[in-house]
Amino acid sequence: MSLADELHAHAASLRTARRPAEVFGPLDGADLDARLAALSTAFHAWAAKVHPDRFAHSVDLTELATEAFQTLSAWRDLAERQLRRSARHGGQSVQVGRRNYEVVRELRGGDICDLYVVVDEDGSADDELVLKVVRDPANNDLLQNEARVLNFLWSRPQDQVDVFCRYVPRLRGALDLQDGRRANLLSLAADYVTLAEVQRAFPRGVDGRTVSWMGNRVFEFLAWLNRQGVVHGAVLPDHVLIHPVTHGAMLVDWCYAVSDWRYPDGPHLQAVPTSQKNRYPQEVFRREAASPRLDVYLAASTLAQTAGMDLWTGKRPVDVGDPSALPIPEAMNEILRGCRLERAQDRFADAFDVLERWKMAQRRAYGPRKFHPFAMPSV
Repeated sequence: MSLADELHAHAASLRTARRPAEVFGPLDGADLDARLAALSTAFHAWAAKVHPDRFAHSVDLTELATEAFQTLSAWRDLAERQLRRSARHGGQSVQVGRRNYEVVRELRGGDICDLYVVVDEDGSADDELVLKVVRDPANNDLLQNEARVLNFLWSRPQDQVDVFCRYVPRLRGALDLQDGRRANLLSLAADYVTLAEVQRAFPRGVDGRTVSWMGNRVFEFLAWLNRQGVVHGAVLPDHVLIHPVTHGAMLVDWCYAVSDWRYPDGPHLQAVPTSQKNRYPQEVFRREAASPRLDVYLAASTLAQTAGMDLWTGKRPVDVGDPSALPIPEAMNEILRGCRLERAQDRFADAFDVLERWKMAQRRAYGPRKFHPFAMPSV
């Protein structure tokens, strides 16, 4: 084979590779230094084949060699980033179908799924995603439902997507495991915390101004969501995320969502999180139609608990003589009670109505809206 033919073959090999291992082979070693040394050895072996200086006698070959060497250098940089990241996180990986995802960290899972922050080894080392893997194939339909609902919401008119899909994770892929289980690959809400984490950090409740802006975010999104014909069905502390600094919000875990809701004779929830059953109103267990009244009920419960209320006694810290408690204004508390009435037909029927009442109560209590800082101890 001529020198030119060899260069063309090497350049094609570099262009068609899908991961660093296909270029440099397995980068084994007892520690990071040994693996980096193996990478350096493999890189220099490649460089000896495609370095432009080797082809200085031909302008055409020099151009091709320059392209090949730049591709080789990019593969080297990606391999080094992956090796360093793998060393930081213990080198754990998860194989899904034919793809391999390097685990950056494990997240707190729910009733039916395990959650991992991962990086696709075929992609950018900086593109962190959430890999959500169902534990039991019998629940595959719930992950399929999540994928279907998310794709629907992201297909809304672009002006709505720009405003409201910031509250919604994006489906990056739906995957099938070899053992028959389902996995969804989702965008990561970096630096967000769940309201469950907020509640653990502030067991006596957060400041009323903080609950106020949290309610603005939650009710604003639900008002739009329900008008798209979708009921989330699980607006629970673990599923409502907020960004402490920017005050952004996101609603996750769409497995339980109902599309095309109709009240009172539409579809009902197919499942609820087992560990959270006591948070649901009784109509759910009578398999009555899901509606915005359910989302409003669950959202109000989550906000009330974040304000320090005991959902089962109805007591707030201030009610039991806690002098350090910072209760929400009574007008807001009254709205939350109206959302949480036991009979669905007695509750507010529309999150938009709740939002308008919430904003009026907010203005009466605090005056014109202004940014109120919030800090999590761990953020």
